[in-house]
Amino acid sequence: MKDVERATGAEATGPEQKATDAPVSYTVCELGEKGLYAKGRRRRMLGDAVRFGYARARAIPSRRRSFLLWTFFAFAYAAGFLALVRPYLCAGAFVSAVAAEVAWVAFMVWFSYIHLDMVRREDGTPWKSFLLPNGMTLTRLVMVPLVGFAAAHSAALRADGDWILWPLVAVVVSDILDGQIARFGKLKSDWGRMADPASDVYLACWFAAGLWSAGLLPWWLASVIIFRYAGTLVGVFTVWGLGLSIKVRPTWPGRAANLAVDVYLPFLLAGALRFPSWLGSLWHVWLFRVVAAVVVFNIVYYFWRLFVWLARRRHDPNAEPP
Repeated sequence: MKDVERATGAEATGPEQKATDAPVSYTVCELGEKGLYAKGRRRRMLGDAVRFGYARARAIPSRRRSFLLWTFFAFAYAAGFLALVRPYLCAGAFVSAVAAEVAWVAFMVWFSYIHLDMVRREDGTPWKSFLLPNGMTLTRLVMVPLVGFAAAHSAALRADGDWILWPLVAVVVSDILDGQIARFGKLKSDWGRMADPASDVYLACWFAAGLWSAGLLPWWLASVIIFRYAGTLVGVFTVWGLGLSIKVRPTWPGRAANLAVDVYLPFLLAGALRFPSWLGSLWHVWLFRVVAAVVVFNIVYYFWRLFVWLARRRHDPNAEPP
């Protein structure tokens, strides 16, 4: 899970910013990254960016076809998991899960599709395929609500915990594998650079909410985790709305918090579904304390950087955001 390290409005002073009335030639996220959202024209620029995304998504048929194949795989994976848990749930819970998943998938697939132009190399040349690590990230994005749903209903699903646990483990493990495959297989793309941290935010928030609903995570720690991840996303959108560009890079407190959460939340789900004795162990108590301390420290660190930035702005209105 990645974190916002620094943002600057420097890129927003180039030729692109001067030609504010020209048609948008960037996707929605690229406009934010470059700091090009102009006050009073945001809605029009968003519309132009969506139309540009549609046009560029059709530019390379092979990339579009591979994206649709990965979409079908992700949908089939989610449908298979829903079929697996159906016998253990009441009709109301199952219908609500299906409705939430369908709405989530529709938005995620659409938003991913209009950013297909970002499936390109670091030098700007487009990939002809959607790429394996991107497909893994897309599948994780599609499965995010179902991970939270399984956590929330872990008591009902415990009767067949082995079968239900492993599809969820694969989703969590993919968070580590996709980045490694992209790095060592030289399959990096701008699409993956943006989608991977976004999927981490969504997964942590849904996961924490589901575990809290099941009584496995204290409300205050679930709130702290959601605040930490959702707050990062809100911060990015806020900076974009101010017309400032933003760079998404890891920081050491953020990496520590990511590791703690990545270990602890799956640990709780595995304990609830298959190994309940873990939850009463002494090392679980210490793991809980470490996770809480690391996440709280990460939040304090970010607020400290925010206050430093606000102090700098009193002397320099153009000071870089944290």
